Formats: sequence, C-alpha cells, structure tokens
Amino acid sequence: MKRSMDKVQEKPKIGLTEEIVGITEYLSDRELKFTGILKHRYSDFNVHEIDPNNEIVKLDNLTTIETENGNEEEEEKEEKKEIEEEEEEEESPTKKTQQILTKIFDEKIVQNFIEWVTKNDLGNPTFEFPTTTEKEVRTTVHKSIKQAYPNLTTHTGTSQNVIADLTKESSRSTFERRRGNNNNTRWPKNRPKHLQFVLYKENKTSNEIFGLLARFLRLNEKYFKIAGLKDKRGITTQLCSYQKLDGQRLLDLNRRLRGFKVGNCKYVNTPLSLGSLQGNHFKVILRNVQGDKQKIEESIAHCSKYGFINYFGMQRFGENVNAPTHKIGLAIIQKDWEKAVKLIMSPRGSEKFRVQKAKNIFLNENNYRQCERMLDRNMNVEKNICRSLNRDNDDWRGAIMAIPKYLKALYLHSYQSYIWNTVTSARIKHSHQIIEGDVIKVDGKYQVITEKEIISNKYSLKDVYLPLPGPKKDLVLPKNQFGEMFVDLLKKDSINFDSFNSLQKVFICSGDFRSIIAIPGEIKFSFTNYTDSTISLIETDWQILERKRSNKEENEKQKEQEKEQEKGKEQENEKEEEKNKQEKEQEKEKEKDTEKEKETKKDIEIEKEKGNENENENENEPKQLLALQLEFSLKSSQYATMFIREISKMKTSRHYQVALKSGESNTLKKRRRNY
Repeated sequence: MKRSMDKVQEKPKIGLTEEIVGITEYLSDRELKFTGILKHRYSDFNVHEIDPNNEIVKLDNLTTIETENGNEEEEEKEEKKEIEEEEEEEESPTKKTQQILTKIFDEKIVQNFIEWVTKNDLGNPTFEFPTTTEKEVRTTVHKSIKQAYPNLTTHTGTSQNVIADLTKESSRSTFERRRGNNNNTRWPKNRPKHLQFVLYKENKTSNEIFGLLARFLRLNEKYFKIAGLKDKRGITTQLCSYQKLDGQRLLDLNRRLRGFKVGNCKYVNTPLSLGSLQGNHFKVILRNVQGDKQKIEESIAHCSKYGFINYFGMQRFGENVNAPTHKIGLAIIQKDWEKAVKLIMSPRGSEKFRVQKAKNIFLNENNYRQCERMLDRNMNVEKNICRSLNRDNDDWRGAIMAIPKYLKALYLHSYQSYIWNTVTSARIKHSHQIIEGDVIKVDGKYQVITEKEIISNKYSLKDVYLPLPGPKKDLVLPKNQFGEMFVDLLKKDSINFDSFNSLQKVFICSGDFRSIIAIPGEIKFSFTNYTDSTISLIETDWQILERKRSNKEENEKQKEQEKEQEKGKEQENEKEEEKNKQEKEQEKEKEKDTEKEKETKKDIEIEKEKGNENENENENEPKQLLALQLEFSLKSSQYATMFIREISKMKTSRHYQVALKSGESNTLKKRRRNY
C-alpha cells in the first residue's frame, strides 16, 4: 500500500493550480456559483483586440492596402530607437566576430579586416588572413565571418590561411540583414516604413504563426510586433506589424494559409509595441451549464456593479507544473541563464513522446543538433535555443537572447504577475474596504492614501492599486504590511528591486501599477439550448466573410437564372404543354387515391397499436443541454478567465476543466473540498 502511494506522489496527475500562482480569493458570495465547460471547443472563446482608437479589430478586408500619412521625423526617431534596442538586446554579430578574431589574430590585422569590409572597395576584392595550421581554428574564423557578413564568401588558401572575398552586398548593415528584408526593390520613399495588418487565428499560437510567415516570406520571426499576447485555444483577432514588408506579398499568402488568415493591411509610421491597445472584446460560450439561472443572473449583476479581482490568469504561467513561466522569469532575474534555458527545455507530460525524448536528449546528452531535428516544426523558441547553442555551447545567455523579444518579456512579466497575485490575495483576504497605507491614483499620480481621504469616503476598493515589482524608481509601495510583503517575497527568492535594473530595456520589465479590481464593460448574456456539442455557437470573422462571398455568388446565380427565364416564348409554351399533360395524369391518380384512402385507415389503426414503440423512440432523442453566452469588454491585460471565475466560483486551471469536460464529478467534488 505504501509503494502505491509513493508512485502516485512521483507522478502527480494534477497540473498547475490557481493556488500555486497566488489565486485564492473571490469578491462575491461563494454561494453564487455554477459550473460550465469553458473552451469545450476552441471556437467557444472569441477574442477581438480593441485598438487605441477604441475600435474593435476585425478581419473584413483581404484585398486592399491603406496608407497612413507620412511623418519623416517620427520615422527617423522610431528607427533610431529600434537600432538602440537591438544593440542593447544582444551584441551585434560584427562586435562578436571582432572579439573572436582578436583572440586568434593580432588586433591590428582584425582592424584592417573591418576597415576593408567597411570600405567595400571592389577594386580590392580579397583579404588574406595569416596562415593558421589548425583546422578547427580556421573553421571558427569561417563561421564567425559568415555570421557577421552573410554575403561575404570565405575559403582556405594554399598557404592554409583564410581568404575573404568581397561581393556587392557584403557591407549591408548587420541591422538590415537581421531584419530579414528580402525585397529586391528599394522601399518607396513616401511610403511609411511599417506594415500593420490584422491576424485572425484559430487554435494556434502567435509564435507558431510568425514562424510560418517568416518561412514563407523569408523574414526573421523575431521582429514581428504585436500589441498583446493571445491564447492558443480560441479564435483571436489582433493587430501585428513588421518593418518594410510589402503588403501584397502578405495578402497573396492567404490561399496557402490553414487555420489563420491575414488582412486589413495598412502602411503606418510607427510599429506596434506590447500594451498599445485599449483592451479586448470577448464572446464566450460556457457549455453544459449546471446551476440555478436566477443565481447566475445575480452573480453577473454583482460582477457588473462591483467588478472582479484583477488577477493575472492561469494562461500567464503556462501548463508545465515543473517549470511554470514565473520560475523561468526568476532564473532570468537571478541571471542564472543555464537554469532558465533548462527550465524552458524541460519536458511536459502533455507533449508528444518524440518531443519529450528530444528535450531529454538536450538536457542529458547536450546534443543540441539532434534535439532540434526531433522537435516539431512550430516549436520556434526551443529550436532557436538549439541553434544558438550549436554555435556556442557555453553561451546560455545568448540562447535566451535568441528568443523573440516579446516572449523573453513574457517570462519576467510572469514572475512579476506571480508576486502581484500573491500580495493581492492577501490584501483581499484582509479586507474588502480601503485601509490605511493603500496606494491610490490622484490626478494621474500614485500616492499613499491619507487618513483624511479615508474618512471622506471618496475612495473604495476599486481605487486601490498594487505595484508590479520592478526598478524602484517611481515605485510607490503601500505603507502597511502589504508593502513589507513585497520586500519579503523578493528576499525569499534572493533578489530585490534593484535586480530588475539591468534587465529593464532588454526584457521590458519596468515596474508598473495595477488596479486590484477590474470592472468589465457592458455585459450581455443569454441562455441557449443545444444538442450537438460539435456545432459552433458563435459566428467568426472568417465565417462572416465566407457568408458574404456565398451570398454574392447566390445573387449572381439568381441574375443568371432570371436571364435564362426571359429567353424565348417557345420554351414557355413547351412548359405549359408539359403542365397540361401533368394535370391529366394527376386526374387519373386521384381515382387511384380513393382506393388508397381505404388502405390508410387500416394503417392508422395499426399505428395506434404501436404507441409503446413510439414512446421508446422519444426516449432516444438527443438530450437538451444549456449553454451560457457571454459578451463583454475588458481593458488591456485583464483576463476573461478571471471574470468567469468570479461569476461562477469555478476553477480555471486546465486539469479542472478537463475533468469537468470528462464528467469526473466525484473527482471534482474531492478537489473542490481541497480548494
């Protein structure tokens, strides 16, 4: 008996829970509860971004391309800013190559080589390095030059020395090459430098899609820009941008794309950045709802008036209980780059056997090339890590830097979110009223509330903010036990507020403030019955486009039919003759019908005798199930799953929803008691 218990502990079935990431409290009465399956189908979860102009982002144009009015000064500033960010994010290949070559050759020889490449003098097309007898050293020289100057060719001469050959494009800037702009024509002078487009995707991650687009268009996936990360399991519509990408090239891909589409292209002056959106508009279906309708309506009304706890949702922390994203973020803050990489590469139980085997090869055998070959095509983060370590086995920091910038930021944001959730739960548990030492926002500035302001009853829990841990500059901590709690939690993880300073620009982890209560936009809801759980209950952007197309085709067909009907009187006369013949035949059939009526009377009597059989057939009719459809808007970085958690008092962890979908009611009851 003891051995069997040990086995259960070694391989726990329960994944990442809400408690692990600091989510424990509710605002409303826990008796206002019900259950329903969230994301039974991925089409049950529809998300549209709300752009800075407060317009809901929709995919409704797959053909035309718009252009924003140009602003040269703004464009120059933006390009300069991006170049500076690039230099801070990672050492340029040119500098790295220079460092490698300086270890092998005299510094003056390396300087002469850099000057030769920079001059790009086709009258002097070759540069010869001194003789190097060791083959491994020559290989290192070849690789480092190729990395910095992809269009520069190298070969080994007869004197066992490396010779570099100059081509017309050898001196293109490293920044431009890394951007992956493969347009042969020059960018039009008066056209804004960024293409903004709408991405519609079904049950796919943004990272997976950018990898595919980069492959199709020969771009660098790292430089796709987005305003916000979206869940994989759902249908999402969002804005994206890329520098100097021709819109028509992108639109032409639609016929090849499966599971996602692109459209509504527009050339703009500035790229997107994380957070550059007003919020998100949601349409969500909860299936197989079990609960009292009146209590459900009461719970929604309470949430509409008082809001819900503004927790960072479970999707912020991934699914791997052994390596949640906030632990990866902590390793990065501690600058334990090797640990961060190995956490990212740790196998998940839900992954394919081949992928788990590949990750074990990475961790146990350090065979990065074989691991890369075995990984799925869409696993771009893991593949980038493998490629980086193939170039330099010991450069763990470089492996992290090979990850797209918005994903690198996600790991640190996840740690910040974990700390914020934990403190917020403690604050809500302590009191639902405003207390001395809380932080509020007055005239755009964050400050600690005074005793006089508390007595005035001007402020409530809705006005309370808690900081996200980051660089301490401009960070206002609560002057009560919850301010001390931030310090203690960071200290427990062997870091402090200053630990974020050097990571601020590369990982976009500046400190911020977040309201502990979120108020949803106008909530619309309705109940509907269904029998087939495979049928979608929400019409998507793509379905609307397809419906419009089919309606247009039907209208064209109707016009053609009308033209055909107007053709010649001869065809009409023939039809009339055919009708007359049919009428005569019908008269003959009527005579036969009288005889059949007698037979039908007998049949009716027989059917009455079969009443019991009909009752059995009714029992086999499909069971009517209840669904709740919700439509609402939330501000940027607020989570729909946390709104649903509040109104239903239902856990949002993946394993709980899977159990609910599977109908494991006994298991759920036991777990609910534990929660």
